[in-house]
Amino acid sequence: MCLLLSTWKCLIKPVAIVSGTNGYVVRNLSVLRSRDTQNDRANAWDAAPPKHREPDKEILEHERKRKVEVKCLELQLELEDKE
Repeated sequence: MCLLLSTWKCLIKPVAIVSGTNGYVVRNLSVLRSRDTQNDRANAWDAAPPKHREPDKEILEHERKRKVEVKCLELQLELEDKE
């Protein structure tokens, strides 16, 4: 079959599909926690929960304004639909 085709087509050989890596395997060491000892992990459950903080007044005011704005937009859409 190669004799019937031109010479340059005979030189092209099919290439196998490869994964694109060099095949070198590296261990994932991020899951190992050598800095924590067995005792530290056991005592982590005995730690006090985080302290409760009061919400910021400015954030509460902003949330209240957003709720009012949403309600206004809902009423505006409702009035536009009635027209």
